[in-house]
Order: sequence, then C-alpha cells, then structure tokens
Amino acid sequence: MPELRARTAVVTGAAHGIGRAMALTFARRGMTVLATDVDETALRDLPNEVNEGTIYVAASDVSDYDSVLGLRDIALDRLGTVEILCNNAGVRLRRRGMYATHEDWTWVLGVNLWGVVHGVEAFLPGMLDSGVPCHIVNTSSIHGVAPSPFSAVYGASKYGVAGMTETLRNELRDTNVSVSLLCPGPVDSDIRNSEQRRPAHLVSQARVSDEVAGQLSAAFEVVERIPPQDVPDLVVAGLEADQFYILTDLAIARDIEERHKELMESFDFLRRWRAGR
Repeated sequence: MPELRARTAVVTGAAHGIGRAMALTFARRGMTVLATDVDETALRDLPNEVNEGTIYVAASDVSDYDSVLGLRDIALDRLGTVEILCNNAGVRLRRRGMYATHEDWTWVLGVNLWGVVHGVEAFLPGMLDSGVPCHIVNTSSIHGVAPSPFSAVYGASKYGVAGMTETLRNELRDTNVSVSLLCPGPVDSDIRNSEQRRPAHLVSQARVSDEVAGQLSAAFEVVERIPPQDVPDLVVAGLEADQFYILTDLAIARDIEERHKELMESFDFLRRWRAGR
C-alpha cells in the first residue's frame, strides 16, 4: 500500500488487546481511525491516548449484521472512504468441541467467523467502488493454519476465516483491494477473558464438565506471550509490503510443517490405493 499517513481505517474488537493496539498505532502514524467493539465502556478513553491522528469510537456487535451496517454508515460519515478494514474482533472458548453446546457454536462462530463475513459484506463494495488502494486484514489465528489442541469450535471459526481470506485474495487479485491474513500466536491479550462478556442468551452449561480442556487452557496461560503492542508494527510492515500471511510466532513453523507433511503423505496413500485397485 502507499504511505499510511492520512489514510482511513476501521478496526473491530478495538477495546482490548490487539485491536486496541492496532487502533492506537494507526492513529499515531497519522491515520484517521474508527475503533469499534461491543465493550463500549472500554472504548471511551481510547481517543485520549493519541496526540497525532484521530480516533473515533462506536459500539457495535460484529455478530449482528444490522449492527455492522450501522457501523458502516458511521464510518462513511466520519471517514468518508474506508481504506483499511481490520476485521479483528474475536472470542475464545475453554471447551472442547466434543462437549460444545449449540450456544457455544453460535457464540464463537458468530463473532469469530460471521463477524469477519459481516465486515467484508458491509465494507468491501464501497472499497471496490472507491478506486483507491484499499486493504483488508482479517484476523485468524495460528489455529487457523494448524489445529488447536483442545477446541474444535475455536478452530472451526479460525480455519473458516483463513479459507475465506485465502480465496478472497484470489478473487480480488486484479482489483484495488488487497488482503492479508493475520495469524497471531500467543499474545498477552484480553481474549482470555472474553467469556466474561459472553451474551447472557448464549451462556450454557455443557453436558459434562470438560476438565481436560480447562487443564490445557490453563497450560497455555504460562507460555511466553508477546505484548499486543508488538503486533500492530508487524501489521503495518505487512501492509506496506503487501504481505498476505502475517504470523507473529516463529515456533508455529514446526506445527505447520508437520501438518503439511501429513497432507503430502496422504498422496502416497492415494497412489498405493489406486495401484492396488
């Protein structure tokens, strides 16, 4: 992308963690930002944290398409053209898919996957029509490119974002809109507390207590995490370089290599099966 100064951006999930850090970093680089989150209280002081650039805030629920359409209208009013869209809002579930309830699936997919779908659906047409260079950053996870060890629900949402974004790159190749897939590794992010803000109508009890998932989740709390402030500079570098995959953790390389090794070995199985027919 061209120089980011004086560009416009919308960042979802901006009250905490990576989203908040991205909104602040963009503004400090001279951009005009609309930061949004379902946690309106935590958003309020965000504009006061920057001396350069501008941050507007607006509450929205990315799992609700009408709410995202309302956000788009606010963005057009405050920013004019939206040139950078960061579909970053996300939640995490401490429960394995084998014990997940319908409410679990609805909550996690509603925010993590449908939130990205709604953002693209609401903003992409205007970005294409603008004719200026635009960029979408969709936040997946390392568990969107390598399996999560304990949550099929979370993994499904993040694999969905990855597959959608990889295909969007193909579809948008000859347009003014480019795309990146952000796959954070362990980050000291407030996503660990997302269940505290789970909507009451989507709270449920699993059929059985999932102690294993709790133990695995607790183990992840002690791994080395980078501060969320480290991620936006990497995102900015990715935007400037038109980098598609933006990963934050070198350690995940081994997991990705193992996954693709198993995929490639499956072709040997297919060859043997065909030879034996």
